Amino acid sequence: MAFSGRVGMLHSIRMFKRHLLRRSEGQRHLRQRYAAIHRGTLDIDAAKTFTQKVCRRMIELHRTDNPRFTELADKYRARDIVAGLVGNE
Repeated sequence: MAFSGRVGMLHSIRMFKRHLLRRSEGQRHLRQRYAAIHRGTLDIDAAKTFTQKVCRRMIELHRTDNPRFTELADKYRARDIVAGLVGNE
C-alpha cells in the first residue's frame, strides 16, 4: 500500500516516531521489570551478576541496529555465516 503526497509524508513521520518510541519504551520496560523482580535498580555501567549483564546486553542490542544479529537469529543463515568463517566441516 503506497502513500503519496501529504498522506505519505504523515505516514513516514508517524512510523519514524513509533520507531523512536519503541526503542525508549523497550529500555524503560526492561528496567521496570528488573526492578520489580529483583527489588533494585539496574546499573548497566557496573553490571556484576549474570542477570544484570544479560539485561545490559539486551539494552545495547536494542539501542543499535546491528544487522549481524538479525542474520544470526535465522538458524539457516547462521549456518551459512559460520560455514563461511570456519568451513564446511
